[in-house]
Amino acid sequence: LLRPLIRSLRRKLGYPVADTGWALGGMSSFTYVFDAIGNKTSTTQQISFGNGWTNSALDSSTYDAEGRPTTFLELSWVGSAWVASYQDTFSYDANGYKTSTLERTWSGTAWVNSKYDSYTNDPSGKPTVDVYQTWNGSTWVNSRRTTYTYNANEQQTHIVLETWDNSAWGNYGQEFITYGTNGDDQTYWSRPGR
Repeated sequence: LLRPLIRSLRRKLGYPVADTGWALGGMSSFTYVFDAIGNKTSTTQQISFGNGWTNSALDSSTYDAEGRPTTFLELSWVGSAWVASYQDTFSYDANGYKTSTLERTWSGTAWVNSKYDSYTNDPSGKPTVDVYQTWNGSTWVNSRRTTYTYNANEQQTHIVLETWDNSAWGNYGQEFITYGTNGDDQTYWSRPGR
């Protein structure tokens, strides 16, 4: 009863919060750090196989003035130091809706483009189109496009997945979603696109 209260207080004050649980073959411990308004700024994972704790992974996030995440960085413990793995950077439009996610990987000396998602949103902020691209070393190359359709209640009703075949988008598959009278029941069915 007291442990959740202490965790909540430490989180609000911006102090690290620790959590421990079993991992494959041993124990895993997670320490969380939050900023003054409750955004999680880092998660440190340590592992133990009965002979002390060893660093494993470190995730850190930054936020804009509105509390939206702007970067996410993942590092791994290698030898005796943290080594960057990848970084995501998020962009938003004037309404605060996410418009893109850029993923870059660490080459050992510099950040290298890896993946890019660009989003088109409807007036309420729901995504209508997601275009996924990969970096080929010099330019972004189309890979996948997902289109979302909604009903008057802003519930998703249709998803179309397309893939890029060097010159045009081609249907890959689609999914239809129906809802019961209470709006909670969902029925999914898919069919191949080609």
